[in-house]
Amino acid sequence: DIICGEEIQTSLPRGLHVIGLFLKKAIPYSKPLLWTINAIGEQRGLAIVAHPLAKIFGLIPAATASVQMRDLQKLIHETKVDGIELRYPSIVDTDKKRIDEFYRKNKEKLGAGIGSSDSHFGDADMFGYLTVFPGDCAKDLRSAIESKKTKIIEGPTDSIPFSNYLFQKKKALVDLGFRRYANMIGRWAKLDFESIDEEI
Repeated sequence: DIICGEEIQTSLPRGLHVIGLFLKKAIPYSKPLLWTINAIGEQRGLAIVAHPLAKIFGLIPAATASVQMRDLQKLIHETKVDGIELRYPSIVDTDKKRIDEFYRKNKEKLGAGIGSSDSHFGDADMFGYLTVFPGDCAKDLRSAIESKKTKIIEGPTDSIPFSNYLFQKKKALVDLGFRRYANMIGRWAKLDFESIDEEI
C-alpha cells in the first residue's frame, strides 16, 4: 500500500519538522507547529514528531528543524500528537535514554513510538530503524499507530564517509537554509507577517 504523507517544515526561524501521514492534500509550510498539527488532524491525518533532540555532529542541539526537550514539554502542554520518532539513525545514545524516559512519562500525549530512517544517504541509511506493526496494509498501520501498538526495530546501515556527512550538512544547513531565510526575508519585505508567524 502507498500512504500519502509529507515532512512539513513549520514557521521560521526554527522551522521545526512534523510528519503528516494519511493526508488528502498538501499541508502549507511555514505555519506554526500547533497550526500544522491541527491542519493534519483536520484531514484525519496522523501527526508524527520528526527526529526530536537532533544534534549537529552529535554534539550541538539543532536550533532548527528538530524539536528539543523544551519544545516537547511545551507541545504536550498545548496539544497531543499521534506519534513521535523515538529512533532515527543520527540520534545519540544519551538522547535515546532521555527521549525514552520522556516518552514513558508522556505516552498518552506523544502517541505511538516510531522508528524511522530519516534517510539522507540512500541505501547507506535507508533502513536504520523500522516501525513494525500487527498486520500488513495501510489500514493496519493506521490502527497500530492510533492504538500505540507499534514496535521499533533496528535495521542494517553502512558507515557514512565523513566527507559525505559534511557535504550533506552543508546542503541542509547552508544551501537550503540560505534559500529558506531568503524567502522569509522576502515575505517580511512585503509585510506578509501572517505567513512568518514564529509561534510554536
